[in-house]
Amino acid sequence: MTIAVPLAVPAFVVSILFSFVWYWNETYFSSLFLGSANIGNQKSISTILMELMRFEDNYKKYIQQVSGSWSTGTSADTVVNEAIRMAGTMVSILPLLIVYFLLQRYFVESIERTGITGE
Repeated sequence: MTIAVPLAVPAFVVSILFSFVWYWNETYFSSLFLGSANIGNQKSISTILMELMRFEDNYKKYIQQVSGSWSTGTSADTVVNEAIRMAGTMVSILPLLIVYFLLQRYFVESIERTGITGE
């Protein structure tokens, strides 16, 4: 036990990291269980990715109202919309990046212990 567990710590960390990313990106079950959970006047619970989808929809509606047309906007509107979308995406993946950078040492160590040489 004193030999096996310390040697397996990088494998445990990689499993936790992969599970964290898997459940972070899981939007179907999140929207299924949390999307319509209005109880009284309380707001429903949602994840960052669900809020990002709502933000994109609201921003598209706003751009269409400001431009005065309900068709697709000009190329300038599309570029602004893409920039706003990428900023929201960066905010939504920022926790994943922080977790990865904190656990990067264990991730690399687990790959080194597998014996894959890359040749």
